[in-house]
Amino acid sequence: MIQQLICEGCLHVYNREGNTMNSNATAKKFIVLPQVQEIVPYSASHIWRLERLGQFPQRVRLGRNRVAWLQSEVNSWVENKLAARTDRTNCNNCSNLK
Repeated sequence: MIQQLICEGCLHVYNREGNTMNSNATAKKFIVLPQVQEIVPYSASHIWRLERLGQFPQRVRLGRNRVAWLQSEVNSWVENKLAARTDRTNCNNCSNLK
């Protein structure tokens, strides 16, 4: 079992030995709603709304009463949000956003 640590400042994923894990070496991992909410501080209903609008990764149905998300997709969503924030603050045409 790979123990993963996420650096809160930069969202890099490290393995137990402290080495950065690239996306190709990282195993696909399902996470359930409480784990998603540790990463993204949204309510269950808001996550559901964002999913329906295509603005959040889609859940995967694992069984009749169990759903989960791919951790890599949730992490990518967070990284895209951070990149969008950075892009807007550096935009010369958007002086009102600075």
